[in-house]
Amino acid sequence: MKICVTGASGFIGSNLCYYLKNLGHEVYPICSHTCKISDDFGENTRFIGMFGFDTNILKHVDGIMHLSANNDTLSNQSSEMLRANFYDSKNLLKYSVKYRHKFFIYASSTAVYGKTSNVITEDIKPKANTIYSKSKLKFDKFIVKTNPRLRWTGLRLCNIYGPNEIQKTRRSSYLNQILDNMIANKDVYLFEDGTQQRDWCYVEDVCSAFLNAINNSKNGIYNIASGQAVSFIDLFNECAKVTGYKKSPIFIENKYKNQYQNKVIVDISNANKYLSYVPKYNITEGIKTLYELKINNI
Repeated sequence: MKICVTGASGFIGSNLCYYLKNLGHEVYPICSHTCKISDDFGENTRFIGMFGFDTNILKHVDGIMHLSANNDTLSNQSSEMLRANFYDSKNLLKYSVKYRHKFFIYASSTAVYGKTSNVITEDIKPKANTIYSKSKLKFDKFIVKTNPRLRWTGLRLCNIYGPNEIQKTRRSSYLNQILDNMIANKDVYLFEDGTQQRDWCYVEDVCSAFLNAINNSKNGIYNIASGQAVSFIDLFNECAKVTGYKKSPIFIENKYKNQYQNKVIVDISNANKYLSYVPKYNITEGIKTLYELKINNI
């Protein structure tokens, strides 16, 4: 199958390109800069310039997997965030409908739910509280209301980690940062007692969700996570066990209590039902896999 992947020079996008290629699909990456992806995929690659990319390639693909976005959750540039996450996504969807693609699958975020102490299901009323999450929610609402005449799926991703996060710099997952600090024998900091919980999802499981969504049994927006909540202190201990790290965590005051979520538990039952999504990696297996990739420079 011929698949266009936007955001291919990013963390999840690059992993998705290799995942699809290894399964025999013909991938057309859309990159924002030259990188390993653009080198490895050669003439199939398109680059985003000042005025976008050459959209003629969209005439020749079976569908789009859309990951290109501004994902800087700390940004206050509302116009840029809306352009990247809403208007560009809206225009790309128009091309997909125009060329009668077999599917349009895009990355949303569980950030749209805002701060909640409940188990996160798709039925929860979103309370987006950042410019980033509001821009993501705006496109979610648009595609639901429009319900375009093609197979489409939105994937609300949660705390993704895995190889090739280096390009995210300060925005890399805290799991990734903990592993890097432990490998370098640096101190690891946790808020207060480290009992806050997150649902961590390994990037290969996300890639499988994108692939499964090609044949979804129902158009819609679905949560993609591991379905398991892990506290930061347990995360620290799992990473220490794998790396052999001997230091204790340093507990610090949480200065972001007003917007900080103490517990994130994600319900993935709808993704399982309609996308046949079953995560392969639990937290132990994911950390071990990522650590081995890091120490082997893969």
